[in-house]
Amino acid sequence: MRNLTLARSIAALGTLAVAAWGGQAFANEPGGSDPHLPGVSDGTPGGILPPPGVYFANTLAYNDASLQNNNGNNIGINAIAYVEIPGVTWVTPLHFLGASYAVAFAQPLVTLSVTNGGTQSRTGVFNTVINPAILSWKLPVGFFVSASIPIYLKDGDTGDRGNGTVTNQHIANNTWTFAPSAAVSWFNGHGFMASLNGEYDIQTQNDNFANLGPFGHVKYQTGDFLNLDFTLVQTLPVRTRSGPSAVSASIPCRPPTIRRPRL
Repeated sequence: MRNLTLARSIAALGTLAVAAWGGQAFANEPGGSDPHLPGVSDGTPGGILPPPGVYFANTLAYNDASLQNNNGNNIGINAIAYVEIPGVTWVTPLHFLGASYAVAFAQPLVTLSVTNGGTQSRTGVFNTVINPAILSWKLPVGFFVSASIPIYLKDGDTGDRGNGTVTNQHIANNTWTFAPSAAVSWFNGHGFMASLNGEYDIQTQNDNFANLGPFGHVKYQTGDFLNLDFTLVQTLPVRTRSGPSAVSASIPCRPPTIRRPRL
């Protein structure tokens, strides 16, 4: 889920553990999250770009999760996040290495509520996402593949930076993220589409995980994330009749079962 912030008592224990260890940490930073919203690319053929033009999209997501111990029991900390991701994509008329070329920009907005006895809420911006290069190739037999390099800037709401991110409720990671991505989509020519999108998120080091005053700042290195989103879509033909002529329409939907397509 996006930006689960721990209570101050648990954060203090994490700070002491990291300070005592003095080495690098590669688990997910307490209070941080993978910047890629799981499932954000579901429903779209990620391997193909639309025709040249400027496109706007707005994604809304709701996350409700509880922190659990190693036995899977709820320890009383719950977080609810409302995420809105408005984004603009410009598909240029240019081609590079035989691929269509596009650029994109998105600015996620998050409202986060954390309950641990009482409830604290905060609304702010997550790290801005820029994608300076999206390339899409058309291959034989209905296949399309794409490659891109989204970059999450370190410009979001990280709370009080002076005290360290672990001790404050915050919206964004105090890191840069570089996320090379690739996608493949296949159309069988009979209304069926399958698409797989993969993103590998590489996060930089958080230089202000905790502020120990005269002992300096504790740094934290979050491990990398691998995200895989897939989509299966079957378009069903629907006929409507208006006057003497018949008009065909189609409704995209997800089938209850997936059968081998007829080529």
